[in-house]
Amino acid sequence: MKKTTKILGISGTNIKDGNCDQAVQAALESAAQMADIETEFITLADKKIMSCKHCQYCIENMVPCKFEDDANGIIDKMAEADGMIWGAPVWTHTIPPPTH
Repeated sequence: MKKTTKILGISGTNIKDGNCDQAVQAALESAAQMADIETEFITLADKKIMSCKHCQYCIENMVPCKFEDDANGIIDKMAEADGMIWGAPVWTHTIPPPTH
């Protein structure tokens, strides 16, 4: 029996349904046409992602971040995926803060 390959698409934009969301969704739709491919789409536009406070809690205790936001759930999905497709706009020579 063939193993299903899981591909996670993440759009790191603040604009829901904008160009980045559409581009990542189009890539996932193409991937989904292949055999044994399962896809999932996440846009960061509607997620609460806090900036890292550099408290070292996660490192010292080998646990997820102690601050509650949507990042830990997304990180779990990233760990489960066999592959990822990322999309992010370029803002003044870098990616937007939620994508960091």
